[in-house]
Amino acid sequence: MKLEKPEFFPFIEAENDTLQVLLKNLEITRNGDASKLSVNFNHTTPTIRRRESRLILKRLMQASMDDFTGTCAAMQQQIDAVLIDQTSDSFRVDGESILFRYCSGGTLPILAIEGIDYYCLFLRDIAPYGWNIANGSTDTLPELLDPSITIRRELREELIAVDPSRLVDYTFVWDTEPTVNRPEFDDARRMIANLEGFAGISEFERVPRVVHTCDGYDSIDATFWNASNEAFRAPKAVRGCFLTVTAEDFGIEVDHIGRVELPKGVRLLDGELNSNCLLNRVIGLFNVNTFRLDPPVRPDVIFHSGESMSLEEAVRHFRDHVLRHGLRGTQHMDEWHVLNKEQKYRLCPVTRQIIARHQRYLHQPRPGYVHEQSMLAFMFDVCSRGGQIFRPTQFFDFGIDGEIEWVTSEGVITGKRIYVQLKSGPSHLRQHGDNSEVFGIRNQRHVQYWRDQDSDVYLVVRSNSYGAVRWMNITKALKACASTVVEFTGEELDVRSLLKTRDKCLGQDLAHTRAPQPEHYSQD
Repeated sequence: MKLEKPEFFPFIEAENDTLQVLLKNLEITRNGDASKLSVNFNHTTPTIRRRESRLILKRLMQASMDDFTGTCAAMQQQIDAVLIDQTSDSFRVDGESILFRYCSGGTLPILAIEGIDYYCLFLRDIAPYGWNIANGSTDTLPELLDPSITIRRELREELIAVDPSRLVDYTFVWDTEPTVNRPEFDDARRMIANLEGFAGISEFERVPRVVHTCDGYDSIDATFWNASNEAFRAPKAVRGCFLTVTAEDFGIEVDHIGRVELPKGVRLLDGELNSNCLLNRVIGLFNVNTFRLDPPVRPDVIFHSGESMSLEEAVRHFRDHVLRHGLRGTQHMDEWHVLNKEQKYRLCPVTRQIIARHQRYLHQPRPGYVHEQSMLAFMFDVCSRGGQIFRPTQFFDFGIDGEIEWVTSEGVITGKRIYVQLKSGPSHLRQHGDNSEVFGIRNQRHVQYWRDQDSDVYLVVRSNSYGAVRWMNITKALKACASTVVEFTGEELDVRSLLKTRDKCLGQDLAHTRAPQPEHYSQD
């Protein structure tokens, strides 16, 4: 195949645009659940920088092969054997029959709203059609070496969550990585301001919402060789992601799954820009617990332009929007509109694979000690970042898993503490009909035991392995009503919440007692 301009460029000429290098060599190896993708490219590697180039490349590959469809299907089976079925330990490509596009990155957003977890997907009207995650191409060398940059950027770019009644714009902040800010984020909000009900969005208060990462199985080892034959890699290893390779679309994608809690009343909009105009796609929310891959279930909630509506109404509004702004042609929209429901509302290949892996992740049994170690690691981490001291219970454990000793902002150990009881897993909290959550105390003796402690006991709960950790003062609740069923009103346990609780506890203690001469705490 001849890959010539104006569609294909050497890498050195294509950087800083929509960027995907075309690889004839790649390797995926598997060790247990974990897979590793290894790729190499250099300053002359053929590169595409326009979406339309994908279609041209596909036609070139089809023309160069006797059975493109059959070859792709056979290759996909080999890929799935490594990544999904786990019946093979490796997959290698070494030739020029199919050139894989490296790479795209994205996020499968899981939105927790009123106690229900939803997959948040965008309706895609171009091939491959269907419901898609928030994703896009890399556009710089650092992103090719570390696709997690693209992952964080795409979520902030595509999903906008606001509450006009409270004048709040929820800003997504990842729990594991620095925040990515780009000028186009503000551009999208200026365009959303033209939609009904969002005139003042640029002035809304920016309220951070933490995106909790669901640890993936996979890792990436990408190496770039410059003209001087020097090798460049990401500053840190790219791990904990979900790798998807689709032969049909000859694409390589690196994704995260991120869960974020949003309050009642939130309204969702698509912030992706196309030709300097808001694309404004239809957004669907699918209940995680009732989701089916075959066939995909109908969305439980639909948004378009920040308004909740039926799917048919949302599709009609989307069609009117893209035609009015010249983002799509009438012929294209007519061709898409006449597709049957299975074609139009299926899951895109990447989306299907990552949801399949997430569903397996959810139903994979985990030994109790894994939950316990995870919660202990979390407590050490949040207390360390907050400058507080966490001590786990070393031996006898009856309803108390550890203690937090308070350290002032000046580094003074106060001798004041609270106790914590750690719980992890979906069985500890259950929903009531009024959408409240309750915690059932299985051991009756814990009720009196927690009430009688010399310091308050806090119940710390993570409902699932990728969700937020929340906590509440269980002693206070039991003193108000000594019952084995307690309404769980916990707030998210993070550094801010930790220090707020410290200040409250120290304020109460110091108002009633004279503390012994404290020691000074050194973090050396």
